[in-house]
This record gives sequence, C-alpha cells and structure tokens, in this order.
Amino acid sequence: MADRHLLPSRSSSSLLKENKSFKRKLEKKQKFYAKVKDAVVSLSAKKAISKKKRLRSRQKKMKVYDLSALSELLPDTNTTEQSSSRNNLKLNCKTRRKLAKGRCTVEASFERSFIPT
Repeated sequence: MADRHLLPSRSSSSLLKENKSFKRKLEKKQKFYAKVKDAVVSLSAKKAISKKKRLRSRQKKMKVYDLSALSELLPDTNTTEQSSSRNNLKLNCKTRRKLAKGRCTVEASFERSFIPT
C-alpha cells in the first residue's frame, strides 16, 4: 500500500488527453506511411515504364548467331518431294547450276538480314 501512495495519481481527464494525443499521433503516422507507400509505387511504375533495356555484348553476339531468321528464307521440305528428287537426281551441268544458284541466293539473303541498320 505504501507503493500505491508513491505513484502519482492520474485523473481520468489526463488519461483521456493522453489517449487522444496517442490516437492523433497514430493517425499522423498512418497517413505519412500511406503517402510514402503511394510515392514508392508511383516511382517504381515510372521507372518500369521509362527504363530501357540495353543489350549486353554477350546478348548482341547471341543475336547475331540466331539462325531463326534463316528459316524464313529456306524452302519448305516435304518428305515425298525429297525422296522422289533423290531418286531422279542426275548430277550434270544443269543440276549443278540450279544448286549453285539456290545456294548463292540463300547466302546473299542471309547476309542482308544481319547487316546493321
């Protein structure tokens, strides 16, 4: 009981004032953190929109070696045509010219597709 008298007694009005000020401080903190969160979200969105990816040198080199563009230039191969053409193929001057001409056009178009603009 002696300890009880040593502690200052608080009136109910002072407790209410402390409670109100605590609530006010808490609300201010919540508003501040909400503003900070909104700012972070908007800045990250702006950064994501405006950020441009730069290709690294390794990625550029890999792009050069990408042969998927070549598949558009090559003729479609059918198994029936291949088997019949293999059986009927005679290696003479005329067929050699056709093969060489086809090879040159594919190489030229392949080189054009990788020339930087």
